[in-house]
Parts: sequence; C-alpha cells; structure tokens
Amino acid sequence: MGGNPRTSNHVLFESPEESILISVAGVQIGRNPYTPIQEVSECPGKSATCPKPEYISVLFCEDDEPADVAWTFAIRGGEDLINTLQRYAGTMRHDTSDEYTDAFQRFVTGLVVQSLLLDQGDKILENAKRDKDNDIPLEHPTVKPKTIESTKRLSGKARDEEIELCFQQGQSPVDLAISLDRTPEFVLREAKRLLGEQELEQQMRWNKKGQWSDGETQWLISRRNKGLPLNKRARLLRRTKPNVEKKLRQLGTKILESSVVEEGPQKLPFWLRETLFTTRLFEIWEGLLESDMTPIWREALSEKSAEQWLTPISEGIPKDVKKILGGLQPPTFDELEHLSPVNSTDAGVYARLVTSRYPVQAVSDRYLYVGSASKYGSGLQGRVNQHIRKAIKTRLDRNIKTMNLKAPGCFVALMTMKMNSAEEEHVLGVRRTVTLAEAILTIWLGALQSPCPHLRKLCPWDLQALDYRAWSSHNPLTVDIVLPNNSMIGRSV
Repeated sequence: MGGNPRTSNHVLFESPEESILISVAGVQIGRNPYTPIQEVSECPGKSATCPKPEYISVLFCEDDEPADVAWTFAIRGGEDLINTLQRYAGTMRHDTSDEYTDAFQRFVTGLVVQSLLLDQGDKILENAKRDKDNDIPLEHPTVKPKTIESTKRLSGKARDEEIELCFQQGQSPVDLAISLDRTPEFVLREAKRLLGEQELEQQMRWNKKGQWSDGETQWLISRRNKGLPLNKRARLLRRTKPNVEKKLRQLGTKILESSVVEEGPQKLPFWLRETLFTTRLFEIWEGLLESDMTPIWREALSEKSAEQWLTPISEGIPKDVKKILGGLQPPTFDELEHLSPVNSTDAGVYARLVTSRYPVQAVSDRYLYVGSASKYGSGLQGRVNQHIRKAIKTRLDRNIKTMNLKAPGCFVALMTMKMNSAEEEHVLGVRRTVTLAEAILTIWLGALQSPCPHLRKLCPWDLQALDYRAWSSHNPLTVDIVLPNNSMIGRSV
C-alpha cells in the first residue's frame, strides 16, 4: 500500500496536480509474489487538528514496479479509517467484476491495521472532489489511473490484446517484457490469466529458433548471477535448455567480464548457522525414517536414539562444510570444490565433483556424487584410489566416458570418523554411521538423481536452483551394507 516501495514516504492520496500525505501507523499489506511486507510509515509535519479526509486512494506495485491502477474510496461519514480500510479490503478481495479487483487478488495477500493517526493538507484530491460532485455511489470504489511516465506501457484492454496476439505469434515473455517495459514474470502471469493455463502451456510448447535478438542476449547476461534456474530462463525466453546452454557458452567471456559479486544472505552469524545446521540434520533424519529402506536398516536404526546416531555425524562434519550446509542459499559448485580435499585413511563421507571439458560451465556440465568409505586401514583415501584406478570400471567411469567429462575430478571430505579397531563389531558400527551420514548428505546436497517426492521435499533448497547435476544413483539405505568379514567390502556405484 502506498507509493513506490523504494521511497520512505508513502503516497495515499494522489492527483496529477498534487499529492497529500497522511500518517497511518501500523498498517501493513503483504503482496504477492515477491514483494516483502511494507509498513506505511508516519509522515511528519502535518497537523493532527486538520479535518479527516473524505476519500482514500490505495496504490499498488507489481513486481516492485508502480502499477498503472489505483482505487479511490469514499469514507463514510463518521467512519473510522481502520474500518474503511478493512471494509474495502474485503470488497476488493472478493469482487472479481473488473481487472482492478483481479489485480488486488493477485498482488495482495493480507491487510493488518493496528492503530493510526490522520493528517490532511488543505485540499481534498481533485479527482476525489469530481467523484463526489458526480454523486458516485458510496459502495463502489472509483478507479483512478495512475500517471505513467513510460510511453511503452499499455494499460487495460490494449495491453491484454497485445499479450494475446504476441503469444500467438510465437513471441516470448522476454520479448514482450522489453516491448511493454515490464518484467517477463509479469507478462507470463498475465498471459496465464488471459489465455488460461491449458492454452498457455499448449502455446509454450512451440520454442523459438534461430538468431538471438540483442534484447534476449542482454536479458540472459543480466540474469546470469540472479540465481534463476536454467529451465526457468529457457521458459521465459521460449527456447530449449540446450539452446540456452549453447548461448551461455558463446557468451562466456562477456558474462564473466560483466559478473558482479553480490552480497547475499550468506553472511550469517555463526550461532545462526549452527542452529540451521542442527535443525536440518534432525529434519532429514526424521524424513529418512519415513522413507523406503531395507528391513535390516530399519531394525538397525531403531536400536539407537536420534542423538546417538546424529551426534558422531555432526562431530565428524568439518566447520567449512557446516557453514555451507547451514546457509540460507544452496551451495555452489565452486564452494564445494574449495572444501578440504580427501587426505585421510579415516572412514567418512566424500563428494566427487566432475565437470565437462567446456571452458565456461553450464549446469549440465557439472556433476556431484556423494559416497562413503569404511574399509579398515584405507578409509577415504582408499576409496578415492578405487575411483582413480582405470582397471575398475564403474557406473561413474562409464558416465565420464559417454558424457566426455574430465576425469578423475575433485574429491572433498564431507565427514570423517575414526576407526580405531579392526574388530568386526566396531567396523560394522562405523560403517552404519558413515552410510547413514552418506544418505543424509546425499539428500542435503541434492545429489540424488531421481528422488521420490518424499525425499525431494527433505532437501532444504529448491533442487532446480542448484548449479550442478545430481550423480548419485540411489538412497544408500535401500541397500544392505556389506559385512566386515566379506572380502567384497563396499558397494559398486
């Protein structure tokens, strides 16, 4: 509610000639889909003895841009402004008779009013006076178009017709966003409203081909570091993922030169990261207990409490790994590559990171595999040696050859655990712990290739936002571990 959310003053009354600020304390509106809740702040410099306003205009923003619609409401005689706001919020929420109330439904999620102070200038709005002189019914909100500086923007029916026509002609949301001076997300949302979800999906099946326009290229470069998944970028461009990946490789140098390191929410205090890490660890543990596993695994996990299983796992995870796992954003491939390399014969969990041979990497050029090692005497280093040796051909080796990846890749330690004895019972206990840790970290890092819906939900991040591809084939708890007295120690991958 109010003017542009980037400004500190919030305009509730507006006309082309003047703007009158009123003070409203404790009024909050939550808007969809991305704009955070804004508080309408108190505007100083007005006299509390001025008469109450007769009309109130409510302005909205779409995708952080000023909307081209507003509502002007008459205030009933003697009615408190709180009641007016609540009454018309309900009217706009449920009345779907025009595009303005539809916009309210799409962009406003809630209205909270606690207390208020009213100040008003010397004049009532010019348009509000006109509405009163014309004796407009009290219950009907009057639509007052906002003054729009951009000559590109079309409003109402003209814009709707433009969107429908351009989609039928094969243009993309990015093309329309450039011509309409909007965001691609706004255009796609409007197209869904106008065409219907089924018709929109049918039209979006036809992808663009051929030469890229300058506008498409600039938009792709600008979104490189915005965390937008590749499939969403391809959808907004109305091009195939391979086509977008190819363009990204061609633009590699230009993109790297224009990249700007943005300070994000990763700079969290240590205690908050620890809290997030512990919470996520227990949530994934509880989720795994409800997932598919072998009867032997289910019986083994029931023998000890959650604390008994998870404490050694938490203690074995290095601080740099905990920092990544306790962040607000998913880890990047580059961050994982810079973790401490495997250089120990202890048991534990490791990650293998492999890339393609292209100089500029796309999501499909980076692969993450999570595995564990618990063979007495060789541990993690022994498992890495198994991966590197050419004589032993595994699924990963076949993938590297068929996908033309650079072998052997990078091996980093995710968790370690001491193995102080070769006794069968001790080795079995360590093996169970590190395999459970492997299952947890595989889910946590989104390394499972085809997770079921239940396991997919356990990952704390959107899997589509990851900048690498999963390479682990299965949940380790669906395969019984090999007993220490078996000469074939370990599992094929």
